[in-house]
Amino acid sequence: MQAFVAGVGLMLIFEGILPALSPPLYRSMVEQLQDLAPETMRKVGFGVMLFGASIVWSHLATGLWQATAVMLVLEGVLPAFSPSLYQRQVQRLASLPELWQRGMGIAAIIVGLLLCTLA
Repeated sequence: MQAFVAGVGLMLIFEGILPALSPPLYRSMVEQLQDLAPETMRKVGFGVMLFGASIVWSHLATGLWQATAVMLVLEGVLPAFSPSLYQRQVQRLASLPELWQRGMGIAAIIVGLLLCTLA
C-alpha cells in the first residue's frame, strides 16, 4: 500500500510540474496529444503500463522502484483503455485559462509531495 500511495504522489508531482512552470508549453503539448490517433495512444498507454509492471515484477521492485512502477501503470490506464476519453480530457485541460492550469499544477505537486511523505 505504501508503494501505491507513493506512486500516486509521484504521478501528481510529475503531472503538475509542466502546468505549474509553463502553462503555454503545457497547452502546446496537450494540443499535440489531441492529434494522435487513438491506436497510437492505446499502444503508448499499454507500453507505459507494461514498463511499470515489469519494474514491479523485477528484482529491483523495492521502495522508489515500486512507486515509480505504480505511477507508470496509472499513467497508462486511460490512454490504453479509452483513448477517446483521454483525448477529451486533454482537450478540456488545454482550454482552461493559464492561471487555472498553473494552480492545478501547483496543487498536484503539493498533494503529490504530501502523499510521498505519508508513504
